[in-house]
Amino acid sequence: MQISLPEPIFHKAERYAAANGFPTVGEYLSDLVMREEVVEAPFQDCKSEIEIALLAGVESGPATPFERADWDELKRRVYDVFSQKSATP
Repeated sequence: MQISLPEPIFHKAERYAAANGFPTVGEYLSDLVMREEVVEAPFQDCKSEIEIALLAGVESGPATPFERADWDELKRRVYDVFSQKSATP
């Protein structure tokens, strides 16, 4: 398959490929696509939930200091969510 890129984008891709040790732009772009699948895809389903939570936070009122107990509670909640997701097949 052939992909055409505008010249300025192609030159940037050449620089990025060389800087990251890829011999060709094609191999660099293949790696980007594969990385997208591995790194970003698992979070696609959560994006709207995250956006809703962020908006709720913004609209919840003035900011307050984030204390040690707040961090501990956040860590516990994240751990609980990931524990539940890894337990379900």
